[in-house]
Amino acid sequence: MDKFELKRQAYTAKIAEYVLHHGISGASLRKMADAAATSDRMLMHYFKDKSDIETRVLTAISEELMDLLNENLALRLGFRDFLLFIREAIKDQRIKPYLNLWFEVTHLATGNKEPYVTVMQEIGKSFEQWIDRVYAPAPDENGPQLAALLFVITEGLVVLDRIEMQDRMVRAIDGMIGLYDQAKGIRG
Repeated sequence: MDKFELKRQAYTAKIAEYVLHHGISGASLRKMADAAATSDRMLMHYFKDKSDIETRVLTAISEELMDLLNENLALRLGFRDFLLFIREAIKDQRIKPYLNLWFEVTHLATGNKEPYVTVMQEIGKSFEQWIDRVYAPAPDENGPQLAALLFVITEGLVVLDRIEMQDRMVRAIDGMIGLYDQAKGIRG
């Protein structure tokens, strides 16, 4: 890797740390430069524009979140265990800042603001791929359909957690597990 790319990655990492704790909405070019301990002119030497910085930073943060999620995950999980894993992951204080940022960027993307729409599409694809690696459907299950359902459930759980409705989040998980068990003919 050349010096240019190493410097760009170092700036990206410093800005990512700032954005993770302060959010992306108020991250002006000046604030990002301050976080990277450089000038805004120097940032423009290493990045095309502010959207390029945001895209690289949010992508790096997404990769960090995937690493955190994989940290304690050695096995593939069935539907019910996946839901229980997500419930615990959402409660993990190391993961909270990522979920808060995810919530913020999702909100920005729903307003059709770029680069957030494109970034969230890429993060969504990455999360789908992660689910495909982690989720192990039973032979009699429609894996792609249940994987898509796990994606949507996770998004909803993040929203419930973010608006401090953890009791509803727990009930929703219990309800989904109950429906799954009922469909499988499992008695609780």
